[in-house]
Amino acid sequence: MTASAADASEAHVAIGDRVGGDYRITRLIGRGGMGFVAEAIHGTHGGKVAVKVLHPRHLENKEAVARFMYEGRAASQVRGEHAVRVHDMGIDEGRPYLVMELLEGEDLSALLERGPVGVEGAALYILQACEGMAEVHSHGIVHRDLKPSNLFLTWRPDRTPLIKVLDFGIAKGMTVDPGAPALTQTLVGLGTPLYMSPEQIRSSREVDARADVWSLGTIFYELIVGQPAFGGATLTQITAQVLESNPPLPSTFDPSIPRAVDDIVQAALAKNPDARLVDVAALASMLEPLAGLAGVGAAARCARILGGAMRSDMMSSPPVARDDPAGGTQRFDRQKRTRRLRAAVAVVGVAAVVLVAAAISVYRDGPRAASPQLAKRGIEMQATRAALFAATKLDAEREADTDTAAPAVVLGGDADSATATASGALPANSASWNADARRAAGSPSTVAASTEAPTPPPPSTATGKAWNPYDERN
Repeated sequence: MTASAADASEAHVAIGDRVGGDYRITRLIGRGGMGFVAEAIHGTHGGKVAVKVLHPRHLENKEAVARFMYEGRAASQVRGEHAVRVHDMGIDEGRPYLVMELLEGEDLSALLERGPVGVEGAALYILQACEGMAEVHSHGIVHRDLKPSNLFLTWRPDRTPLIKVLDFGIAKGMTVDPGAPALTQTLVGLGTPLYMSPEQIRSSREVDARADVWSLGTIFYELIVGQPAFGGATLTQITAQVLESNPPLPSTFDPSIPRAVDDIVQAALAKNPDARLVDVAALASMLEPLAGLAGVGAAARCARILGGAMRSDMMSSPPVARDDPAGGTQRFDRQKRTRRLRAAVAVVGVAAVVLVAAAISVYRDGPRAASPQLAKRGIEMQATRAALFAATKLDAEREADTDTAAPAVVLGGDADSATATASGALPANSASWNADARRAAGSPSTVAASTEAPTPPPPSTATGKAWNPYDERN
């Protein structure tokens, strides 16, 4: 909103005034509930900046002053391109001030005055806002006042659109001071109920990052449809709709709107926080397919900022944000979140070790369980082969004895004592020779006990390895 001359007088700043000694006011840009924003020039290097000054009506309230200064400290932690940068801060003649980057462009509320922006544009703008809020949430900060006027559309040097998150952490969850009723009515009210989650309307003191997911969902809805998701003539009617009614799906206004848009609205605007998208990374993953080439990779960046794949969706619900002791932006317990993530990693690691150990045990024990049967079968096969071999040799020897005076075949025993005569007569130790022949045709156990090496069968066609009946693993 452009500041008027009356605004300038009320702000106790004028063109030409110096703030902080180095910043000379050149024009007033706008005002908000907490203060005024003016354009200024740095006295040394001549660069243009935006200077935000606390409203004079809050100067006597220490809590309001602390709150305003906390906004500067919180904003200075956010370094990404999707949040306004704070360069300096201080108090000049009793007036707290923040020095921020000067943005050229317009906020989304001004853009909406010209009508809906289309599916791709809306998805890209909210996708970039998700990136900014991912960094804000990673610092334990919950915005709680996201609305079209707090999302600023500017342009990069290559003329691609760039969304900046403004005013995060200002006048949210302030502890009520009994001695400051005016401050209570002004700063600790409902804020902007059109974009507030049901749980924030019921109690603004304990909300978490899912409240910001709801707000981004309502802004996305308005960018698509051209009107707020909830409405009413009075504050009571608006809050009743937020608490009890679901808005019409965007496709009911225009059948050409993709079903994916309806799915995003339903997931982001679930009344129960436990049924809602768990964080801005989850919202970004649904928005990215609709945002065109400019949105590629945004969901992955949000996930990395929030802690990678094992982020808050590993838990049943995100950690609860509570009022900062200094009266500042609500913060959630990051240490508690880290402990839960570490516990989840430990459980997964133990389960993996158990599964690997079980697999190794099954692999080793499986062949051993069948080894006695395999060994018995191998012995029987070897005995049969040895008996057939001995019988064949014996028949050949008998034929040789009757036809020619061929040398005898030695089947066993001592070679010197078992030598046959040239005439084919039985050797002197014929009893030993007959015993060897009987052993060759005997039982499997007798053959297995022979000192003579068994004849190996041909290689197995199944494994390609030579058969070894003495190896249990065969």
